[in-house]
Amino acid sequence: MKGKLVRDKIPALTVANNQQVYVKILSKEEFQGALILELINKLGILKDGNEESNVEILAEAETIIRHLAEINKISPTAIETVYNKMVALKGNYSARLFMEIHDEKSSQ
Repeated sequence: MKGKLVRDKIPALTVANNQQVYVKILSKEEFQGALILELINKLGILKDGNEESNVEILAEAETIIRHLAEINKISPTAIETVYNKMVALKGNYSARLFMEIHDEKSSQ
């Protein structure tokens, strides 16, 4: 038997298609771990999709991030505040910069 984290309505939709399912309610720790794995999975397939599927994948990722924030008692406002501070202090990724640091000692 293979399982994965699913949205709330998926088990009922699966049963409606005459498939047998077993549903387990995860503990907070299990849920957080499953959310992180699902986020990694979603972001891993992002580069392979087209624009339409990428929009769906990013929406899924945002849903997962919102649940991770909720579990950790972090409000959307707190995330937005920290985001704005980070952009003001460090900038964002719009310049598409990739930096390599070369240690002078190791190149001798």
